[in-house]
Amino acid sequence: MFGLPASTTWLVIGVPVFWILYTLGFLWVTRGWPGLKQSGREE
Repeated sequence: MFGLPASTTWLVIGVPVFWILYTLGFLWVTRGWPGLKQSGREE
């Protein structure tokens, strides 16, 4: 891509993709945890 080595291309594309998948996985795993309010902030 753009004349960059393959390893650099994988770093530029792979790290953000991994981070997005990691975040989505974290949100999916913690969706049912007790003590987390679904409505937002507590008053």
